[in-house]
Amino acid sequence: MLRHAEGTFAASPRIAALPRFRPQWTVARGMDELYTQYKAHGLTLDELAGAKYLRIKQIQKLMNEGRLDGSLRWRAAVAGGRS
Repeated sequence: MLRHAEGTFAASPRIAALPRFRPQWTVARGMDELYTQYKAHGLTLDELAGAKYLRIKQIQKLMNEGRLDGSLRWRAAVAGGRS
């Protein structure tokens, strides 16, 4: 059994297969690294929440531009020129 701050839960077969495994990374450390790298590369919240990084936003953008139809297929007029 593994212990968690909110209780105890059974280990998955994968975890049980690695009894000596001790993770060296935490969620907090991962978040800190992402934040640091985003800042270092000048990534803004608007950019991160935009069509470049969120697939659904890109699909909505293409639909709004008339490049995709309601079934997410390329419209005939742009079928050869999609990017």
